[in-house]
Amino acid sequence: MEVRRPPRGVVLLFAGIGTTARYGFTGMIAHHLALHLPDLRVGVAVLQGHDGLPLLTTRIPSTAYVSTGDSGHIIEHVSRSCPDLPLVVVACSIGAAHFTHWAGSFPEKVKKCRVVGAVMVCHGLGSRQSAEAVDASGSARFILMEYRKLLRLSCPDMRHVVAKRPGFKPEKLFAARSLREWDEAVLSIYGFRDREELLGAADTTSEMLAKLDFPVVFMNADNDPITPAGRLVDEGRVHKVVPNCAILRTSLGSHMAWWQGDPWALHQTR
Repeated sequence: MEVRRPPRGVVLLFAGIGTTARYGFTGMIAHHLALHLPDLRVGVAVLQGHDGLPLLTTRIPSTAYVSTGDSGHIIEHVSRSCPDLPLVVVACSIGAAHFTHWAGSFPEKVKKCRVVGAVMVCHGLGSRQSAEAVDASGSARFILMEYRKLLRLSCPDMRHVVAKRPGFKPEKLFAARSLREWDEAVLSIYGFRDREELLGAADTTSEMLAKLDFPVVFMNADNDPITPAGRLVDEGRVHKVVPNCAILRTSLGSHMAWWQGDPWALHQTR
């Protein structure tokens, strides 16, 4: 009988939009980590209203959701569930924004949770630049389709949201044709006066990034239409801001589109 050794650490993944614990880029990473690194505990974080998890609050998926710090609640829970084990976070796209926003806001909690490293895949640097790039690149159609899919599964009638936030109009949300319109439709839910206030609250500033005092690897592609490597490196100079980081910059790869082998391997699960 095989005797499994005690785990040496935890890897926790945060997904981007359109990828979950079961399929897509994040599911593929989780599968291969669990398969090839048996000494680690591997898990995929599921935020409110995502991946089939019911939305019991008013936190509708959107850019504004990044500002809430919900990723931190998951990390704290995992830390308590795996006492004394070091934790590494792998986060993709908006998942990376969720993590760095929390980590840069609460560095003392990061230490308490024993976060010893992170890999940020397709980090957009700023919420404003990423949100504008979504609309400019035509990616909004896909993202809004995924947001609507999440709501159909997690909050089909929206009655509790309307009851708690009388100013919210679901018809405006579902009529949105751009990420800007979607974000503007949830302003009253999150208590923001306008989109500028929303983007400011969701932004991971340079000051926040400077507080990431654990090793961080950033992975971005030059031809990414939403989170290009040039914005992170040439404009943001993230290697000068984050004290202990490395950057993997590729010419191709688009937005979370690196893989090797058969395309259906992306859908493997275990």
